[in-house]
Amino acid sequence: MISRVFVDLDNTLLPFDTALPVWRAILKCGLRPKLSRITFQHGSQSIAKSIMVSCFTELPLEHYRLFFHELANKFMKSVDSSVRGWAESLLQDKSKIHIVTGSLLPLADGIAENLGWGQSVGTDVETKANLLTGRLNGISIKGSQKLEAIKRVFHLKNQDFRSCAAAGDSYSDRYLLQKCSVQYFPKQSSRRLIRYFSSS
Repeated sequence: MISRVFVDLDNTLLPFDTALPVWRAILKCGLRPKLSRITFQHGSQSIAKSIMVSCFTELPLEHYRLFFHELANKFMKSVDSSVRGWAESLLQDKSKIHIVTGSLLPLADGIAENLGWGQSVGTDVETKANLLTGRLNGISIKGSQKLEAIKRVFHLKNQDFRSCAAAGDSYSDRYLLQKCSVQYFPKQSSRRLIRYFSSS
């Protein structure tokens, strides 16, 4: 019996990577990176997200969330119906279906809200007095960090994942996928990921 379902966002629930359309929307709004806010010590994924988040320096948290929720509404028409159908067929209680992504959290929240799904896990930002500092709150979650973030957010232990299901497309998603008893690989999944599970 499945108790929770975890679904990756980029190239899984959405059939594309959100980085480019998010950048286009940021630049269209006239926002630009603040070089003094960019953090360089956490690898390429975090650097890219750090540059993105620096564009929102000193904006109210609500404006930041609204920006990504509006973007999420535009992305809804692209949601992969086969991935959505798979997730929702496993659980009638949609509040137990969660988007888990390295993308920025309010984007995942906006899509989850539109789908009627539960709490999302994603890359978060630092705020002070309800204003964005322009820095990430920690690092951009990817690979094994997704697994650790899920454990933190939902207070799960390793054995709890045996009653969970997960969908992912990239080799770095294997950490979460191999912990869960049910896996789903969208048609755009990497060959390396498919080979990894075929040989195990």
